[in-house]
Amino acid sequence: MLLLDEPTNNLDKRSIKGLVDLIQNSLTTCLIVSHDKEFLNQIVKKIYELDEGNISEYTGGYTFYEQQKVLQYEQQMLAHQRQLEEFERLNNTQNQLEQKARNIAFKGNTRDNDKGDGASKAVKKLTRQSHNLEARMKRAEKVKKPKQRAPLEIILDPQELPTG
Repeated sequence: MLLLDEPTNNLDKRSIKGLVDLIQNSLTTCLIVSHDKEFLNQIVKKIYELDEGNISEYTGGYTFYEQQKVLQYEQQMLAHQRQLEEFERLNNTQNQLEQKARNIAFKGNTRDNDKGDGASKAVKKLTRQSHNLEARMKRAEKVKKPKQRAPLEIILDPQELPTG
């Protein structure tokens, strides 16, 4: 296995081309850490991303990896938004069922006993539906809102460092 840490840092274009040819024609597995996107696009076939203790594998070049990251972010954001809307809809439906049950219970208490029995059944049914909706929301797998990564800011001037 060949480990390369920023291999293009001090190389001219001709030397980088030679390194690319060497790596492409080698049967050796390479682990490369580099910020040179052009170099990575020429040689990588897989990218492993370590993020918050999780490793994700991307098959393709660096540009493909970047496109996949954007696509994943957009898909997760859309799924998160849809889930929020669905939970709001279910919550509103649950509130309506509970209100309907309260109205029937109130009206049922003012009627004759035989009509009150029907009201009691309706209240139980509406209450059961409300509890089922609540259980459904609790069981649902929550879609996390994707994190937007802030760009890394490096301060090189000691005068600009925060104090305190």
